[in-house]
Amino acid sequence: MLSETNIKCFLSLAGTLNFTKTADELHMSQQAVSKNISKLEEQLGFLLFSRSHHGVALTETGKQFFILFSRFSAELNATMQDVAANHGGNRRSLNVGYQNWLDFGAAPSRALAQMRKNYPNLFLIGERYPPAALSKLLLSQKMDVIFMYERFVPRASGLRVFPLTTSPAVLMVSADNPRATAEATYKTFLREPFIFDSFEIVKTAEIHERAQRYADEWGLKPRQIIIKPNRDSAYTAAELGQGIIITTEMNRISQSKALKKYPMGTVETIVAVWCDNSNDSIVEEYVTLLAREYRD
Repeated sequence: MLSETNIKCFLSLAGTLNFTKTADELHMSQQAVSKNISKLEEQLGFLLFSRSHHGVALTETGKQFFILFSRFSAELNATMQDVAANHGGNRRSLNVGYQNWLDFGAAPSRALAQMRKNYPNLFLIGERYPPAALSKLLLSQKMDVIFMYERFVPRASGLRVFPLTTSPAVLMVSADNPRATAEATYKTFLREPFIFDSFEIVKTAEIHERAQRYADEWGLKPRQIIIKPNRDSAYTAAELGQGIIITTEMNRISQSKALKKYPMGTVETIVAVWCDNSNDSIVEEYVTLLAREYRD
């Protein structure tokens, strides 16, 4: 029988791709996390993660189970909220969506601690998804609030957008690239192939158009644009020396030893987004406290 702890470890590791960070998130030892992952792989009969000197990555089978377990976790949390509401429970919750790969640090937990002074029974339900999936969940009211780069905010009416913090943009290239020296700058790599990932299933021409638009914004003149199906594949391609990626210091991949990063002199804004028709003032209170935590 599958264990809830096994699944929690799997979902966390799928988001962090780092045993240390997963252990910190779940308040467990790295050894315990590893045992839970191994137990889950044994029960399912499939390898969910590949391990190498480059780090941890989801296998294709792991990606399928990530979708399955993410949906199950979201549905379970939603059912628990409905049951509590129907039985007059005094527990209050916020369903929060985080953009995958971004490291939001301890600020969300500190803001929650502040909120609990007025709402002792408040708890957060957090899930990680790509930007397009987050937007759909918010617009279908399956999420109370989502946190993402401002550039990915959906173009829809009735949304509140609140800036939380900013993060410096960086160009990242394989550490094995002979031009990746201490004297290099991001301008050294403007003509390198630009690796771009598709956040959703759209026509190839539209993906290339979007990638070219971003390349123009960043002043890139790539001799080639390489489209990858997801962010994980894009990062792997960069580590293997196939080209460059653009991300921010807030992205977990920015700490990869397989890549070198070069500041671009610009920043990306991370925002909170929620529906304006929400009758729950707790969302705005939490967002305001969270922004204050980032300022402090």
